[in-house]
Amino acid sequence: MRPSPAVLRQLARNAPPPAPVPTAAAFALVRDLLADRPRHFREILLDGVGAKQTIAAVYPASARLKGKAKAVVEDVGAVDIPKEHPFVSSTYLKKHILPVLASQKLIAKEWRKAAPGSALERAHHPHTERKHAMWVLQDGGVAGTRWDNLTSGTVTARLLQRQGHEVVLEAAAQKAAEREARFESGEETRSDKDVMAWADRPKGFTVTAERLHLNRRRARRRDFKEVHAAAKAAERAETEALTRELVEKLRSKA
Repeated sequence: MRPSPAVLRQLARNAPPPAPVPTAAAFALVRDLLADRPRHFREILLDGVGAKQTIAAVYPASARLKGKAKAVVEDVGAVDIPKEHPFVSSTYLKKHILPVLASQKLIAKEWRKAAPGSALERAHHPHTERKHAMWVLQDGGVAGTRWDNLTSGTVTARLLQRQGHEVVLEAAAQKAAEREARFESGEETRSDKDVMAWADRPKGFTVTAERLHLNRRRARRRDFKEVHAAAKAAERAETEALTRELVEKLRSKA
């Protein structure tokens, strides 16, 4: 049962306010940190706010392993973030700043070992010798322009929406181009739906989905009919070309 308008209005009034749009300073700080080297989320947080805590304090050595390399962290230390800092809070950084950059292909998460001499390497944590989910900067080509848009001036929700839409369109175009290349190379066969949407499909040929209105006898002979019609059309085109060529020669002699 659909809720009444009064119930919807009440839910809207009780809904929490939307999170503020990240500032250009927040994006610029993340860019500067990742331009230096790939960083773990906690490294971005601690280095960004200049916190005195260490990774060892945030990920204490008392963490015990449970199961296959699964750490159950106990007494995780809180990070003191100064007031008016662009990161706002660790939750805001994790759920609002980094996801925006990742969705626009400006940063990417890769599994890497801790950088030599970094706080993550110095931390006495069972996972320090393993690979970590590190954020890596992506600023080549169009990404550099998008970074400049986010780190200069005022960042608005409309700007984030526009750039996000551009990324979606670019990804769709790249996927379509890759699929078309597989079709051309013979690695993949076009389905009826693909053929119907194919811009360069041969004229005069239909697929099964376009023959559903035919009876069984006509459907069986449709392939032969279309091939025969295509051959006749090719013959006519060749005859017309020869005729035009002959006419041009006669006109030139006259």
